[in-house]
Amino acid sequence: MVYIAMKKLLIPLFLLVLFMNNVEAKYFISARGNNIGEYNIFSSKDTLFTITKLSFNILGFKKEIYDTTYAIINPDYTLKSFYYKHVEGKKTKIIRGSVCDNYVLLEGDDNRKIPFKSGEKIYSDIGIELFLRKVKIDDSLSILSSGLWDIKKMRVRTSKDTTIITSGSGTFEYIYKDNIFTDMIGPGGLKISQIEETFPGTDILNSYKIKAIGDKISETRKYKKIVIEKPDSVRFSNYNGFQSVSSNYLFIKPKSVFDTLNDDSLLISTNYYDFDNPIFKDIIMQLKFNSVIEIIEYVHKIMKPHPNMYPEKASEIFSNHNGDCSEYATLLTALLRASNYPAYNVYGLVFMKGYYYYHAWVRVKGDKGWFCVDPTRGYVCDAKYIILQEDKTGGFSKDIKFLPISKLKIIYNEVLDDK
Repeated sequence: MVYIAMKKLLIPLFLLVLFMNNVEAKYFISARGNNIGEYNIFSSKDTLFTITKLSFNILGFKKEIYDTTYAIINPDYTLKSFYYKHVEGKKTKIIRGSVCDNYVLLEGDDNRKIPFKSGEKIYSDIGIELFLRKVKIDDSLSILSSGLWDIKKMRVRTSKDTTIITSGSGTFEYIYKDNIFTDMIGPGGLKISQIEETFPGTDILNSYKIKAIGDKISETRKYKKIVIEKPDSVRFSNYNGFQSVSSNYLFIKPKSVFDTLNDDSLLISTNYYDFDNPIFKDIIMQLKFNSVIEIIEYVHKIMKPHPNMYPEKASEIFSNHNGDCSEYATLLTALLRASNYPAYNVYGLVFMKGYYYYHAWVRVKGDKGWFCVDPTRGYVCDAKYIILQEDKTGGFSKDIKFLPISKLKIIYNEVLDDK
């Protein structure tokens, strides 16, 4: 046991010494003007190595994150194997991986196979800045995403000084000067640059809030209907029984409805909604005949707020009993599915103190149909919520959509009660 512990410690140190004479560059990471960390890239022959240090305030917590990664690549820059170590507070995750004929094998703190088509070329996002301009690209790349551990099909467009890769709602623009990487601009104002941004020292969530203007609403009251003027730059989606969209307006009017969703697929245990893990055996028996509301109250009671950088499995969340809104939602979805209630996470906006903030909650099918519940706050969602996207398998299966706006105009509201 001592040897194994020493080995886990010495591998990153050995790699660091190995690459010290091959430093490519040091970069600063920022999010909407807030300096949140550093990013260092090293390379040596067939190996890429990165060190990421993050430090920022979120939800009243000081977050310190340290990621160490290295990837062994083939002559055509496709991924051969990798090592990943993530340290976040007292939590440490170590994952090793290797590319086989038609799957990526993960071992360590995540044990599973990620399938892909036989013959498909798989690249890693570890040190992608260094080889992106060297790869022969048709129109897309299959990239293994670190931290999320999913293979994403990324569309690629290259010009003289930029290479843009896009997947779903996430777009990453890599900027080069004389084919040397200088900057990356990503979704949600994420940026990697050789120039350090000014860090105001405030909670980073304040950089992502959207001001509510127009008709005033209260955080303490429940609303059965809210109408918002639709910004030209934003595309909202219809969700039966929750919100609908016209050419000019977004109508939020939550009610229980029956839908044509495939209920069976929303009852299964997934890698993230992993209620088949033995850790859940006793609590599933206790909650077996409980209502949706009772299960929400249970999750709200046992969980303590603490922000996490990367998504966790429901079993990990249940073991630690803490997390942010996405962890609350993931645990609830797993327990609802285990109790035979079809459910999945949704992500979007919630109104609080004059602003809309990014948030996660759950859509579930009860006896009267589909409706939304918020385990973080412990109640059924009213019209103060806006759904932006859904996550039926967990672990941010789609890139989180950040809106390119600073305000939303409320033009009408109806109060649900007088409390």
